[in-house]
Amino acid sequence: MAGSRGPEGKPGGFQSLETALRKTGDPNDLKRAGVIADILEERGTDIALPPRIVTVHEKILRPILKFADQDRESLEKQGLMVLEFNGESVKSLLKKGFSFWSTLGLDGRRELLEQTARRSQVAVDPRQPLLSQSTRCTYYQQLGLLNRYSDQYRSMPGVEVVIGDVPDYAELAFAYFNATNGEALFREFYTRTHTYFEKEHETLKVMERFGTMVGEQHKLPYMFGDPVPEYYYNLGVSQCFDTIDYDTLGLLPLVVPRGWASLQ
Repeated sequence: MAGSRGPEGKPGGFQSLETALRKTGDPNDLKRAGVIADILEERGTDIALPPRIVTVHEKILRPILKFADQDRESLEKQGLMVLEFNGESVKSLLKKGFSFWSTLGLDGRRELLEQTARRSQVAVDPRQPLLSQSTRCTYYQQLGLLNRYSDQYRSMPGVEVVIGDVPDYAELAFAYFNATNGEALFREFYTRTHTYFEKEHETLKVMERFGTMVGEQHKLPYMFGDPVPEYYYNLGVSQCFDTIDYDTLGLLPLVVPRGWASLQ
């Protein structure tokens, strides 16, 4: 049909509607399609369709990074629990009904709310989530402990040990919560994270860099229904400095497939 294409040679609004109506097979729609075809022929050219806007929710997500089968089997034999991260953020977890408490003012920190966890499998030791003797240590002392812990995985080239960011530990906490029917991974302790911020010191008026810690899930009456019975835990996100060495502040190592760092 003459004039049945849009300005760029692609099917336009009239032709697209005509085609859709003919596909229904309804006699009335066939009549309507004929009317549209007449309009299009009289007009001589179609109307270009606007470009389709792809929303955030429609973005193509990369596949979840997974352990090789033999690596996963070996980790599970060692007592580690493998969980999958779907790329949640603090913001998306809040929308799903999970709860947070924070000294950082989450509402005013868009970068903290919207940063997503890496889409990857992660293995942790539920029997002893924190590195042994990692409390009462500075960040730099904890890095030494992490390096020694990593030694046991050096024979597994597809595996590495890392420190996660705030959303990684947030998704870990709630993925573990769901997988265990309501158990808290973080109880009376925190882990340092790899997420850092800068702010002006209140008295010195200079910019200071501070890290973050995630943990201490407070038990509160459960408000969001099945399948988790009776209680839920909200998760703490607070600031900390590399030099502090609290009794309850340790380091929770994440055992991940190699290539983890490239996901962010």
